[in-house]
Amino acid sequence: MVATSSEVLQTASPPPESPAGGEALVSLRPYQNDAVGACEAAWESGLARLLIVLATGLGKTIVFSDVLRRETRRALVIAHRDELLEQAREKILMVYPQAEIGMVRRKENDVDAQIVLASVQSVARENRLQTLGKDFGLVGVDEAHHAVAPFHKKIITHVGCFETRPDRPKLLGVTATPKRTDGVGLNNVFEKIVYKKTILDGIIEGYLVDLICKEIKVEIDLSEVANSGGDYDDGALGRAMTEAHAPEVMVAAFKEFALDRKAIAFLPTVPVAEELVAVFEREGIPAEVVKDSTSHKQRQGIYQRLKEGQTRVVANCGVLTEGFDEPSISCIIQGRPTISGSLYTHK
Repeated sequence: MVATSSEVLQTASPPPESPAGGEALVSLRPYQNDAVGACEAAWESGLARLLIVLATGLGKTIVFSDVLRRETRRALVIAHRDELLEQAREKILMVYPQAEIGMVRRKENDVDAQIVLASVQSVARENRLQTLGKDFGLVGVDEAHHAVAPFHKKIITHVGCFETRPDRPKLLGVTATPKRTDGVGLNNVFEKIVYKKTILDGIIEGYLVDLICKEIKVEIDLSEVANSGGDYDDGALGRAMTEAHAPEVMVAAFKEFALDRKAIAFLPTVPVAEELVAVFEREGIPAEVVKDSTSHKQRQGIYQRLKEGQTRVVANCGVLTEGFDEPSISCIIQGRPTISGSLYTHK
């Protein structure tokens, strides 16, 4: 399937000043203000661990950044990908230009900053964790459906979010997909979803552009594809797609329906992603693939070429489902059939 769409971009204009962080560079939308207000009301009522659910494109990080701007104590934000940390830093500075931000990842260990942005993989190491301290007033979790994972819970527990002391840190998670594919409930970490707005809400209210969906027929009998963990097995699905010449069909559909657009393609396996890119290249359409083994530097080069239009299509397998923000993309190639509503929405 080829789905073409684009988000309605949030424009910059000065909002009212907040008590703590001064004037922002973006004006929050009404629902974003409502989400911030819902957090403040819930914390006032005695709840400590809150979750906000906003569909992709509705500005989860903008909302969280405004919560940070209002916080008078130090704050910690954790995420499991570098792209999420970079995106968080960019959005925080848009909303809170005076923010003092420190990074904890790889060789960086600025644990004394007013706002600490930390890689989960780095800060969960025992030596890093001990230097982190416990004097935070607010802890944020980006892509918060990961908050129940062991490393996330280790960090959240260490800084005191599960304690009952009056000055324990407030916890705020933001996510577009509160349902995990493994069925583990986020109520293991969060006490309440205080605000929620879906893709359909965003479209109806005019904040997201509606999708134009084109169903592309590929000769695959999905009933014959093995299942694993409640969904199609990636390897079996990838082999079936290759045998059915799915990459050629997808490229033909792109040329028919979206040739003037930039696209992101989601595939079940790296070999299928690489095959799709090869077909695009044969048709004279510049394309690249991003996979787990693609280094941070290489990824940044690919994203920059996509942004500038040198690359028209980026194919991936499980990489760009989180933390990727490129407003010039207006076509999604959903080349990974799924029976998981959560996985489909995440893409």
